[in-house]
Amino acid sequence: MGLERKLRLFIYARIVVSFLFLASTILLNYQDLAAAGDHLQSGLVRLMSFSFLFSLGCLFFLRFQRFHAFIAYLQTIWDLLFVTVLLLFTNGILSPYSFLYLLSIMSAGLLLGGREALYTASLCSIVYGSIVDLQYFGLLTTIGLSRSDAQQLGASHIF
Repeated sequence: MGLERKLRLFIYARIVVSFLFLASTILLNYQDLAAAGDHLQSGLVRLMSFSFLFSLGCLFFLRFQRFHAFIAYLQTIWDLLFVTVLLLFTNGILSPYSFLYLLSIMSAGLLLGGREALYTASLCSIVYGSIVDLQYFGLLTTIGLSRSDAQQLGASHIF
C-alpha cells in the first residue's frame, strides 16, 4: 500500500475519532457543569477542535504529491504533541490516556517505517518521563497538576 493511501486512511480515521471525541466532550460538558472544571473542559474542546481542523488541513494538502512525506512526519509529530497536551489536561501521571503514546508509536511505524517508530518510541518515553518527573517534583503545579497525586503513588512506583 502506498504512502498516499496510508495517509488518507490514517487522516480519515483521525477525523472520525477527533469528531467523536469532540462531540462526546461537548456533550459531557453540557451535561454536568458542576463536576467538571471549566478550564479543563474548554482546553479539551480546543484541543479536539484543533486536532479536527489539523486533520482537515492535512487532508487538503494531501492532494499535492510533494507534501506526502512531510505530512507523514507532521502526523507523527502531531500525535506526540496531542497525547502530551491531553495528558497535561487530564491529570498528568493519573491520566487514563497514557496508552495513546503506544498508538503514536504504531502509527509512526505504519506510516514511516521501523527506524522512525524507534525514534518516536524514544521521544514518547522521554516526554512521558519528563511529565512524571516534573509532576513528582512539583514543577507542574502552575498548570494545575498536583504534586501530591504523583507522591501518593510513591517513588518506587514511579521510578
